[in-house]
Amino acid sequence: MEKLIIKFSRLKFKNQNYTIKSLHINSIKTFCVVLLSFIFVSLTVKAQQVTNVGCCVDIGTKATIIINGNSTASTAASTSLVNNTTVNGGFDFKLDAAANTSAGVYDANGVLVRTLWSGVHYDASCYHGQWDGYLDDGATLAPVGIYTVKIVSNNIAVTWEGTVGNTSLNLTGPYIHKGYFPMQCIALTSDKFFYGSGYSEAQSANHFGSLNNIQVRGDALNGNTTQSTYLVATDGTKVYWGGMDANSGTGTDSGRNNMNLFVFGTDLNNNQVSFSSGQPYQTNASSTVYKSIIGLTSSGTYNAALNGLSVQQSGNFLFLSFNKLNRLLILNKNTGATVQDLTISNIGYISCDYSGNVWIGTATSTPISSTFGVTQSANGKITKYTVNSSTGAITPTTTVINNYTIYKNGTNLDVEQFAISPTTGELALTDVVTEQIKFYNTATGALNSTLGQAGGYASGPAVTYDKYMMVGFMDGTKPFIAYQPDGSFWFGDIGNFRTLHFNADKTYKEQIAYLGRSRAVTIDMNDPARIFANFSEFRRDYSKPLAGTNGSWALANNWYYGLTAAQSNASEAGFYQVATVNGHTYANLCGGGPGIIELTSTGLRNAYPDGNRFDSNLNLYYGEPAYGNGQTSRTYRKLRTGFDGSNNPTYASGYYVFTTAPATINQPGYGTTDIRVVNSTLSKWIYWKGTNYEGFHLGSIKAGGTTWEWLATPSTFTSYSGSYPLDGTLDIGNTKNNDNADAIYVDNLIFWHDHGEFYKGGSEQPNMWNLFSDNGLLLQNFGEEIRSPGGVTAGVWEAGNSYSGAVSKNGNNYTGVYCDESYHSGVGEFTISNTASISTQTVAVTVSLANPITPYVDATYLMADVPYKNTTYAGSQWVFSPSTFDGNWNVKTSILSYKKQFPDLYVYSNTQFVNKTASRSLGTNNTNNWTLTGKIAWVGLKSYQNANNTNVQVLDAAGKVIANLTVKYDPPNNYVAGIVFNGTTVHSGTNGELTILTQPLQDFSIKNVNGIITFSYAGYTYNTSATFDNSANKSTPAKFTVNLNDNNAVITISELHFKAI
Repeated sequence: MEKLIIKFSRLKFKNQNYTIKSLHINSIKTFCVVLLSFIFVSLTVKAQQVTNVGCCVDIGTKATIIINGNSTASTAASTSLVNNTTVNGGFDFKLDAAANTSAGVYDANGVLVRTLWSGVHYDASCYHGQWDGYLDDGATLAPVGIYTVKIVSNNIAVTWEGTVGNTSLNLTGPYIHKGYFPMQCIALTSDKFFYGSGYSEAQSANHFGSLNNIQVRGDALNGNTTQSTYLVATDGTKVYWGGMDANSGTGTDSGRNNMNLFVFGTDLNNNQVSFSSGQPYQTNASSTVYKSIIGLTSSGTYNAALNGLSVQQSGNFLFLSFNKLNRLLILNKNTGATVQDLTISNIGYISCDYSGNVWIGTATSTPISSTFGVTQSANGKITKYTVNSSTGAITPTTTVINNYTIYKNGTNLDVEQFAISPTTGELALTDVVTEQIKFYNTATGALNSTLGQAGGYASGPAVTYDKYMMVGFMDGTKPFIAYQPDGSFWFGDIGNFRTLHFNADKTYKEQIAYLGRSRAVTIDMNDPARIFANFSEFRRDYSKPLAGTNGSWALANNWYYGLTAAQSNASEAGFYQVATVNGHTYANLCGGGPGIIELTSTGLRNAYPDGNRFDSNLNLYYGEPAYGNGQTSRTYRKLRTGFDGSNNPTYASGYYVFTTAPATINQPGYGTTDIRVVNSTLSKWIYWKGTNYEGFHLGSIKAGGTTWEWLATPSTFTSYSGSYPLDGTLDIGNTKNNDNADAIYVDNLIFWHDHGEFYKGGSEQPNMWNLFSDNGLLLQNFGEEIRSPGGVTAGVWEAGNSYSGAVSKNGNNYTGVYCDESYHSGVGEFTISNTASISTQTVAVTVSLANPITPYVDATYLMADVPYKNTTYAGSQWVFSPSTFDGNWNVKTSILSYKKQFPDLYVYSNTQFVNKTASRSLGTNNTNNWTLTGKIAWVGLKSYQNANNTNVQVLDAAGKVIANLTVKYDPPNNYVAGIVFNGTTVHSGTNGELTILTQPLQDFSIKNVNGIITFSYAGYTYNTSATFDNSANKSTPAKFTVNLNDNNAVITISELHFKAI
C-alpha cells in the first residue's frame, strides 16, 4: 500500500524565487553558533528580505520599529530582542520549529495591503524581515498610518490517501483498472480476461489480466494502441478487438461522423497478430500504427456503430454487425479476408455459441417510449443461424427468442447484449427495460429464469449485488455479458461502474469496479463517511486504510433513478453539495435544477424550490456578481428557521449581507463567482473566480462591509509558459483551460483547486490545491503540477481534468475529495491534519513620513533594467547582436517568469550558422573570488551532438572564455545528450530526460574561489581549476553572454546576479 505525506520544505523550494544577498553576523551571546543568510523574498518588488539572525532571546510577537529614524514602539509591551533598533520598516519574528510561512501587511482597519511572501519554508530560528513601504501594486507607497505585519506559520500535513471507488490492488502505478469510460466489454479464456474501455482520449483502451489476480491489469501491446474499444472476442488463441478511431471522420466529439471502424488482433501473450488480408493503419488520435487491421469500415458515428463482434471457437469465422448499415460482415478469422457481406435489417448484437452457430439479434418495430434517456422498442428477436464451415454462409433456423423489449441508443437500434453458456447452453440476455439478466432455453426459446430485482433502482437507491442499472449515463454506454469456459459469467452493471462475476449457479463471486470519468464529486458536510461521485454514493470506513477490496469503502447508493435525461446525462452531472441535518440528507445539483432535494430510502424528492448554494445548516446563499465596471457584487442569505411536517426546510426572509465596492474586471466579484460554503455562521464572505483574466482571483468582504478585506491569488498572464506557480498564484497561461474548480470555505480555511486541462498543450495536467487562511495568507499548496507521460502510471495525486472537489471536517482533521476522468478512475481522497500548528505572529509598524521607507537596491542584480512583459526588448545595459530584430531573431521578457520584479530574458534565434548574442557587462574586476548566480532554461533547440553552438559564457577582460555551459541533444541517439561545462559532461541522459530537466528555469551558479571554479546547475555540481579557454584569466570576469547559432534556439535567463568578493 502506498501513501504520500507531503513535506512542504521540499515542495516549496522547488520554484520559490529567492536570492542569497550577503552574510551577516549579529550575535548577542558568544556561545551561539549562528548560520546567517540574507534571503531576498519575492512577491511584488525588490525589497522584501528576511535575515536569519541565528540565536535569539525572548523574541515573541512584539517589536520596536524605527522607520527612517522615527521611532515608534509597538502597541504591546516591549520585549528583549536580538536587534532592538531595526531600521527601514524592519520586523522580527521567531520560529520555534521549522515551518511553512507567509506574511502580509495590514492597515489599521485590518485590510491586507501587501503580501510580503507566500509559502516559504524557514528553519527554527529568529528572523529579521523588512517591508519596503509599497502596497500590493508594487508602485504605490503606503499612506501615513499604523500597520501590522502578520507572519503565519504552520506545519500542516497533507496525506494523499488513495482512491475511493476503484477495486484495484495497487493505489498507483500502471497496473490499476482505469479508463475514461467504465469497462465496455469483456472476453475470457480459462485463465485470462481481456476488456475494452471504450473512448480513451488517445490512451490505451485495450486491457488484459489473470483470472487468478483480477485486480491487476496490463495494457495490450504495452499501451501502444489508441483504438476506442467497445467490443472484444476470443477463440482461446487470438483476441479480436473491435472499435473506432475516435479522431477520424468529420465533426467533433459526439457529433463526429464517418469514423473508421476496425478490428485488430493480439495473441494471448500480448503480441499483435498479422492477417494476410489485413492492412496497416495509423490512427488520427495519435501516432499509433497497427501493422494489420481487418474489417475497416468508414461509416461509424461517435456511439460506435460496430454493434456486434463474435468469433467461432473452433470454426474459421469472425462476425461483425453494423446496425446503421444493416450489415453483417463475415471474415476468415485467420486471414481477415471477407467471406460474406450480408444485409440484415435492423441488425444488432451477435454471439457465437460453442457449437459454431451464430445468434443474431434484430429489431422488429419502431420506438415507442422513453426512460433514462433511451428510447424503447417493442418486439425484438434473436435468431439462431447455422454456419457453413467452408463458405461461411449462414442459414436461419426455427429457433427464435421473441417478444422482448429492446432499446434505441441514439440513432442505433441495439438489441441488448447476450451470450450463450458453454456448459448449459442457456442464452443470457441483458434486459434493459426490466433491469434484469434473463436466461432463455436455446432449444425452445422459453424463459428459464431471471437474475436481479425487476425495475432495478425504481424501488430505492440501496446498492446490492442483485440490483442493476443497465443504462449508463455516459454517452449511451450499455451493459454486456460474457461466459468463461467453466460456465461462470461476467456482467457489466454499467450504471454502477462495476463488472460482476457470477458462478455458474448464478451466485455472486467477485467484481472489478472503477468509475471511469467523474466530473462532479462532493462529501457530506456533516457526515464525511458519505462521498458522492456524480450520483453514486460511497460509504467510507475511516478505521481502515484506503484500498481496493479491504472494506474501506463500499458503493452504498445509486441516485440516478428518477432524474431527467438532462439532469443525469450532462457532462458535469451530479450532486454539488450534500448535508445531513436533523437526521435527513439534502442535496442540490451541479448546474442548478429543482432546488434542494432530499435523499430518502426510496429515492429523491423535491424539498425546497430554490437553493443553488447552502451551508452545513442548510442556510441558503445567492450570488449576484457584477457584470460591468463600477457595479457591485452582492451575496444574499436566507436563514433556515426549521422544518415542516414533511421534512422540508423552512426559511426566513432573505437579506443582503455582503456587498463589494464597485468591481473591476480584474477582481473576483466581477462576472461569475463560485464557492462552496461549509460554515454555518459567517462573519465574512469569500469571493472566488477561476476564469482567465489578469488580476486577483480570491477575495474577502466582511459582513456589513463594502470594501475588500483582502485580495489574494494574483494571476500569471496568458502568454506565460513557465513552471507551475507554487506560491498561491493562479496560472492563466500555458495554453490551459481555466474553467477551474470552485473554492471551498470551511471553518477558517479556504481551499481552491486547479484542474488545468490542456496545460502546456496537454502534455501536463495539474491537480493542484491551494490552502489559504481566511486572513488572505497562503498556508500550503499541495497536489501534482505535472503528470506522467500519457497518465499511464497513475501517480500520487494525478487526476485527469479534475473539475470539482470538496472538503469536510472529519474529527480533528479535514477530508478532501476530488474527481478524476481517467488517471485513477475513482474519487481521490486526502487528509489535512495538524491544523493546530497554524500560528500568527503580529508586529506593529507605524508609517509617519511622506516617504517612510527607502527601497532596497541590490547592486549585484544584472537585470534591473529588464522590463516586465516586453515583446521586443532593445536593451539598455544588455547588448544584443545584431541590434535589429526580425522574425528570426528577437528578445522578449517575462515568458517563463510571471513575477514583475523578476522578468526573464527570452533570447530567440532561428538562423543556423549565424551567431546571435545577448551580453551583459560584469564591470571591471580583478579578483580571485567572484560568484555568478541565476536561473536558466534551454527552451528551444540545444547544441547538436558534439557542437557548442548554443551556450552561455563568462568572458574575461580580453574576451576569452572563462566558463562555457551548454546542453547537447542527439536526434539519432548515436551520441549521449548531456549538460556540458567547460568541455566536461556533468550529467548525461536521454533527450527526453534532458528536455524535462532543462526546459524549466533552473538555478545555476558559476563561482571562482581561490582559483577553483565551481559550477552548479539543476542540482548537478562540478569543480575544476581549468578555464574553457586555456589562456583565459579567471580573475578578470568582464562579460556574460548568451550565444545562439541554430534554428529554433532559445535560452532564457532570470534573476542573474554577479558579485566580486
